[in-house]
Amino acid sequence: MDARFLGLDDLAGTLGLSSHKTFQTYYESALKGRETLGLDIEGFEWADPQIDFDYEFLEGQGYLSATATYVDLYSDPTPRGRKTSMKRYTGSIPRQKWVEVYGEEDYRKELIEANKAATLGSLRGEIPETSIKEYLWNRLFDRMKQFPDRHAASITEQVGNMKFKRELTLTAENNPGGLQGVTYKSHIPDENVKKESWYTVDASGNVTYVEAIDPIQILMEKVYDLKTDKYRGYSNVVVEMDNVTYLRLMKHPKVLQRIGFAGERTLVLTNLKDQAAAQKAGWEKILTNGIDYAKTFIQTAIGADAMIVHTNVIGHETWNAETKSYDITPVSPYAEDVILVRPSGIIGQIYNVAPVRPDSSAIFGDIFGGKGIIEYIYKPDERTQKWKSELTCLAVPTMPKKMFYYEIGGSPRRNRTLKH
Repeated sequence: MDARFLGLDDLAGTLGLSSHKTFQTYYESALKGRETLGLDIEGFEWADPQIDFDYEFLEGQGYLSATATYVDLYSDPTPRGRKTSMKRYTGSIPRQKWVEVYGEEDYRKELIEANKAATLGSLRGEIPETSIKEYLWNRLFDRMKQFPDRHAASITEQVGNMKFKRELTLTAENNPGGLQGVTYKSHIPDENVKKESWYTVDASGNVTYVEAIDPIQILMEKVYDLKTDKYRGYSNVVVEMDNVTYLRLMKHPKVLQRIGFAGERTLVLTNLKDQAAAQKAGWEKILTNGIDYAKTFIQTAIGADAMIVHTNVIGHETWNAETKSYDITPVSPYAEDVILVRPSGIIGQIYNVAPVRPDSSAIFGDIFGGKGIIEYIYKPDERTQKWKSELTCLAVPTMPKKMFYYEIGGSPRRNRTLKH
């Protein structure tokens, strides 16, 4: 152990992580679980790794099968053939990275804390070296957890953006210091998007409802149409939205009325006074039974096989000129006032490019099932250590024609910054 910095200047070497095997063992035991912590890839799955940076997939067109031909015992029907209608989609796959560099200034700051750990260990009757070693392992974990955490957040953002915004656009807000002005499209056709005003939202977040709209009837009819479509005929249909949209939908007067009317034989649907009474009764039922009561009611009423409400939050870094550092702002990866209606099951692939691994002398580890890597580089002449990761992937809906949208807010805000 280096007496000057107690091993802080070569953390991996001090802790015996001197090869791909030893580092991979550490990563698998300590950090792999963080790859799914807060990860939301609902409806998507990882594709097999590929060599090039372009993805390609085919989507079949809906068709109605004709019947077979009746013939006598010794005859064959006249072959007619059939044209298979397929549409080809292509796009490029972006690379995401993260880098951590530590130098002498960092070591000196951490040396103070390491000595504190050794002193406290002595007071507890522990061997100082043991306390320092424990401190070094904790420091390694604190540094390394950022890598799976950041990549998981980026993947969640990709899936959320592609599903609800129908594209991923890199900007100064969501990708500071990286690519900007680049958009990755989802290929969902414009005719699959209905822009309707079920309510309006002002700049302060106040909601004004359009009471003539009946959200449950609209969604019920859409789900029924999808299940009975002669070309598709989905057996199961899923409805998705973010948490803010769900809360606004739940409080819509027509939704509250339908919840209130349910099981109330004394109320008449066409009576205005009864409508007001039903609205109040609906809200009382929600207050009594909880928010999930409304979710279950809406799902059952519209005939959906599942209703998914997304609540995940990711972080975007913004530069703070006063502190001269980056602040992390909580952001929703979804879009407000957007409802997605789709077939259940897998509707998208996370296309990924196989990383080029360094030679056997390098210290590195595989992340996300070998789809990315983390590499450790130590420069003894500069006494600096660098950790860097790379993951090349893009979440892409592979059933774009089967995904249908309702944009229901009068003034939708597609990238919401959450209040602390």
